[in-house]
Amino acid sequence: MNAIDYANLLIKALRSVPVSILRYTEENGLPKESHFVIEFASNHPEVRMPEWLVEKYPETMTVVLQNWFQDLKVGADSFSVTLNFNDHPENILVPFEAMQSFTDPSVGFRLEFPNPKQVVEDNEGPADRTLPEIKDEERQPNDAETGKVVSLDRFRKK
Repeated sequence: MNAIDYANLLIKALRSVPVSILRYTEENGLPKESHFVIEFASNHPEVRMPEWLVEKYPETMTVVLQNWFQDLKVGADSFSVTLNFNDHPENILVPFEAMQSFTDPSVGFRLEFPNPKQVVEDNEGPADRTLPEIKDEERQPNDAETGKVVSLDRFRKK
């Protein structure tokens, strides 16, 4: 029996939120007070950034899109942007899968993402991934199966 991987589907759906926000920003610029704080796994194999940044941030890195950034490009699986590091403009590429958190402090918005490999490990085994089987004799038929008409009046507030 194939199990539906709800945990990874949910993470994928949540990751689409910052993608939409970054696409909006790519097309329209930053909304008034907004700025984005993005934390990502700098050791992800598809991250692209200068070697000196990799040495300085070997596991995770946090970037802020606020006052000075250029060339924001949002692709299907990643975004790239040129940021200013002590008067050195540098381009970085961050796969969305490497993103660990996305925050817009101006509106109190924050999303955190677990490591996708950890989610797979945490959900190993059929007990975590399938619904319990209910035997026919334990199951109670619902109103649709019995043909019983249900009045909506019992659900209305009085």
